[in-house]
Amino acid sequence: MGSHHRLRDEEEQVAALARDALPALITGGAGDDPAGVLTYTMVGASTGLSQLWLLILSTPMLVAANSMAARIALTAKLG
Repeated sequence: MGSHHRLRDEEEQVAALARDALPALITGGAGDDPAGVLTYTMVGASTGLSQLWLLILSTPMLVAANSMAARIALTAKLG
């Protein structure tokens, strides 16, 4: 009986995580319009891996911006 209860708790945690992550996934996918994909493809084809170092700089900035936006939304109680 204990393992069944623990399994149910884990399922609820996974469901809560999915519920919280869904808006971020939708927002992330919304920025990938056909013109953007074409631009990303052309830049990638012309520069190769030479600008991959920008990923190291841009990822922490993206995390910080998303974190601040989420905190503002929680404080303001607006989506």
